[in-house]
Amino acid sequence: MNKPTPGPWTMGPRDAAMLSIRILDAPRMMLAAEAHGAGGSWKEVGANAALIVAAVNACFKVNPDNPLAVAEALPELVEACRNIAKLFDEAKEQGYSISAASNSWADALGAALAKLEAKP
Repeated sequence: MNKPTPGPWTMGPRDAAMLSIRILDAPRMMLAAEAHGAGGSWKEVGANAALIVAAVNACFKVNPDNPLAVAEALPELVEACRNIAKLFDEAKEQGYSISAASNSWADALGAALAKLEAKP
């Protein structure tokens, strides 16, 4: 498999036809998000482009050598984190003693999951 263009990726300017996503290390390389059909709007195009940029940059941050692996593993990773958070909650509810370190990890995991599940 060919490697993707390294980041960071950024939002580029909008012109009359599209909004570009610039890839900084490859100045001549751009992706474009376009509005298709009657329902497409510039607001929607901008939101789609921002999602692509954020997702790509986050995947590169986690694994710069294989960002696609991050994207593919994310659903399973989130499900595992939810299960671990549920186990911590169940242990607390049943009165098990949890160390301060484990408690802070559980809190950090809960905060990360809350951020992940936040509504716009």
